[in-house]
Amino acid sequence: MDGEPSVGAHAWEQRVIDAEVTGTLRSIEELVVPKGAAHAELDILDPYRLAVTSPRMLLYQLLDAFLEHSDADKGNVQLFDPDRDGLVIAAQRGFRRKFLEFFDLVGDHGSACADAAARGTPVAVADVEHSSVFTRDSRDVMLESAARAVLSIPIASPTGEALGVISCHYPRARPRFDSDRPLLALLAEAAGRAIPWHSRNVVHPKGTNHLTWSGGNGIAPRR
Repeated sequence: MDGEPSVGAHAWEQRVIDAEVTGTLRSIEELVVPKGAAHAELDILDPYRLAVTSPRMLLYQLLDAFLEHSDADKGNVQLFDPDRDGLVIAAQRGFRRKFLEFFDLVGDHGSACADAAARGTPVAVADVEHSSVFTRDSRDVMLESAARAVLSIPIASPTGEALGVISCHYPRARPRFDSDRPLLALLAEAAGRAIPWHSRNVVHPKGTNHLTWSGGNGIAPRR
C-alpha cells in the first residue's frame, strides 16, 4: 500500500532466519540442567552439545560420561518401542552378543531395568547373584556377562512421560551406590530432556524427527 515501506526478498529471508534462530535459542533453554547439580560441568551436559549431537550418538556419549566418572565398566540405554511393546537397547558399552540378544526386548519384569520401567523409580541391585529381581535365566546371563551389580534409573520427559531406562553394571557386588546414583540420575534427566527435544527439532546431519537405534528402526516415546 502507498506510504508503507516495502521489504525486499533478501531482507524478508533474513527476518525469517532471525526468527528461527531466536526460536531455536529459546528452545535450547529446555536442555539446560538444573543449576547447582553435581557434575553439571560435564561437557555432554552443555545444552548446545545436547542439541547438536545426533540422538543415537548422544546416548552413547551419556554412557561414556558415566563410565568415565564411576566404577561401572558396562552400561546401556533402553527406550520404549511401542511396536514391540517393551524396552529395546538403543545404546550400549561393554556387552557381548549373548547379553545383547537375551535383553534385546525387555518386558515389565525379570530384571532391574524392567522393574525400574514398571515402577518409574530407580532400582539398585547390590548383588545380582542373590537378588530376587532376576529370573534364573536373566541372572545367569548377567553373571556370565560379569554384571554382578546394577543400577537402573528411568528416563522420563519433563512432563513425566516414560521414555526408557539407563543402567550401569559393575563387575563386582557392591553394598552402596551413593557416589554414582546422582550422576546417573542427572544423565537420565538430560536424556529425558533431549529425546523429546530432538523429536521436535532437527539440527543434525541426515536428521529425522525421531530417535533411531542400531537396527535403524524408529524408537518413539511410550505413551
